[in-house]
Amino acid sequence: MGFVSAGVAVRSAPSAWTARRQARPTSRGRRAVVSASGVKEPKTGITFDAEAGGLRCVGAGVREKKVAIVNVSVYAVALYVDADGCRAWRDGGGEVLGGEAGYEKRVVIELARSVDSATFVKALVNAVDPRLREMATNQATSENEEGNFMSVVAEAAEKREEAAMDDLETMKDLLGGAGKDLAKGTRVGLRTGVKGEEGVFISVGQAGAETYLASHELAVALMDVYLDDGCVSPSARDAFRAGIQAL
Repeated sequence: MGFVSAGVAVRSAPSAWTARRQARPTSRGRRAVVSASGVKEPKTGITFDAEAGGLRCVGAGVREKKVAIVNVSVYAVALYVDADGCRAWRDGGGEVLGGEAGYEKRVVIELARSVDSATFVKALVNAVDPRLREMATNQATSENEEGNFMSVVAEAAEKREEAAMDDLETMKDLLGGAGKDLAKGTRVGLRTGVKGEEGVFISVGQAGAETYLASHELAVALMDVYLDDGCVSPSARDAFRAGIQAL
């Protein structure tokens, strides 16, 4: 806002610095560069293979963390999907992004800087935990067709929540404990929707060896961290949706 003259507000022209600042693309406005050889996330410069393990990369984005007044790029994240299964789910009217989407998918994270594993795990657990608890509450308070509360269902929901929390502890161990670093370039993979399996396959490092955790609730919650409306990287989710629509 500029000064006020004769009761009329006069807006001063922006400075050259302000104009340059306003002209800069935001992280949400900078889309990943897709080519036949791979998908490059522009903020970090990290490139993901166009295909891996029979799945196709549909997009990538960045996870940023505000440090003081600066947004710091922590990691790039990409989504791989079974193209045929994803198209069928999309064309059938299903929500294409979310842990419950009925096709094989894999979220791949690559660190853009070295991170203490305890910090990385804490952030992931803080994102997963409320999603698990919401699912448990919804399951435990469900009613039958007559609108009656079902104690058997509530007991089963409690057991599923316990199993999910046990698998969450196992996941913490897989990602490393306090005092250990996840080095720049480390990749973490989360794969769900595999035919005949309800849980999640987790890999850490470039070797790609996977550990299977059987909890369906944990599998859904982990995917939702990156795919639902409250995801940790809106830029990535936007890119994923655009890529799926283009399949």
